[in-house]
Formats: sequence, C-alpha cells, structure tokens
Amino acid sequence: MTKIIAVGDVHGRDFWQKVAKVEHDFDQFIFIGDYFDSFTISPEKQQDNFMDICDFKLKKLDKVTLLLGNHDMHYLPQATQSCSGWKKENHLRMKELLGRLVDTDLIKLCHQVDNVIFSHAGISKTWLNKTGIWEEDSNTVVTDYINSKLKTNPELFEFQKEDKTGYGEHKGQSPIWIRPESLRKDVGKHFVQVVGHTATDRITLVDDSIILIDSPKSKEYLIIEEGKIKPKKLVWEKRKENTG
Repeated sequence: MTKIIAVGDVHGRDFWQKVAKVEHDFDQFIFIGDYFDSFTISPEKQQDNFMDICDFKLKKLDKVTLLLGNHDMHYLPQATQSCSGWKKENHLRMKELLGRLVDTDLIKLCHQVDNVIFSHAGISKTWLNKTGIWEEDSNTVVTDYINSKLKTNPELFEFQKEDKTGYGEHKGQSPIWIRPESLRKDVGKHFVQVVGHTATDRITLVDDSIILIDSPKSKEYLIIEEGKIKPKKLVWEKRKENTG
C-alpha cells in the first residue's frame, strides 16, 4: 500500500508543514511547483520557506519530490524569460541553489507513480510530439525523457512563442505553462495527470484524466491511497499563517 500526498502551488506559504505533520505516514510527498512570487509574502520569507522545503527533501530524500513551476523556472541560471512576480531578491539568492538542484536531480519537471503523472501544468500530446516523443510510449519513457530535457533543452519548458494568448491557452504549451482547458482538449489517455498552475475553488477532476490541485481557497491537498484519489481539507489553527 502506497500513500501519496500532493500539495498545490506554494508561492511562499508554509501550509505544507502542517500537511506533512498531519500526514506523517506518507510514502511520497509531492510539491507541484511554484515556490516563489507571492504578492503578499516578502521575498525573504519566500526564500526561507523554500530552504525549509529543501531541508525537508534532504531529510526524506526518496520520499519527497520537488517539481518546477513557471514561477521557479525563471530563476534558473539558464532562464531566458521571466513572468509576473519575478523579483530581483529571489533571483540573486535562489539562482545558484536552483541550478544545483537541477544538476543533481533534486528538482525535476515531472514524476510518475504507477499510471499517475505529476507536473506543474500538464503534458499535452502536441507538446510531446513537438519534442520528439509520442504519448503512446510507456509512462516511464515519457517522464524520463521530459526530465532529461530540462538539462539539455531547457527552452522546451519556456513559454512557447506560438501561443499568442500570453496566458498558456495553447495545446503546444509546455508542462509548466499549459492551462487546463487546452490540456483537456489534448491530453493523452494512457495516464492520469495531477497538475497545479491554475487556481481553482477546490480540487477538481476533469474528464477522469486530469486532477487540478491548486486550491488555496478551499485549503485542500490530495491523497492517493489504495488506488483511491481523494482531496482532504487542511484544518487551520486560530493562529494564522504568517503572510509577511
């Protein structure tokens, strides 16, 4: 029996610590990405929170997975683009660390458990085909291939220029940028995808193949246990999280 916990976009918030405390018996704890670029939490607190996440990863190396989001990608040494919320303070302090995490495979683009693939925004057939792989290939081939491309072809994960919406509503958009409606229209049927990136009122299942877990309003996180997928609500104490 495997118990998987997945949390939505962090953006400097420390709610994940309570999730980890409540669900201390997990087998896998997955961060869906976007650790930075809050508009209400100071850059210093965002950075300190990410350092805590890194410590959590190092203490439970094989049980904790860190995925990259678009609000993390633009702080990598090889980044050529930036998106909303980019802050010089985060760039100066986090650039070298994020580069090391990529080089040592401690942070990656996607993660697979059985027939479930986790990524920040989702993997479309159009994007896969554009990069030279077909979604009919095995799940392991898909995830290993995508993660390897982060080092060799990082531009594949930038905002794709053929998308004229400026928002990610394009089937050829990358796994850190595509929006749910475009993903829904072009998603493979060989696996279930768990994604964040686009905030929803609550954790949502789309067409039995996409699970949207960026739900800050409902304060939910995802549990997958004994083959069952279910959201769970985080119960807050009276002392609210520090928002800096």
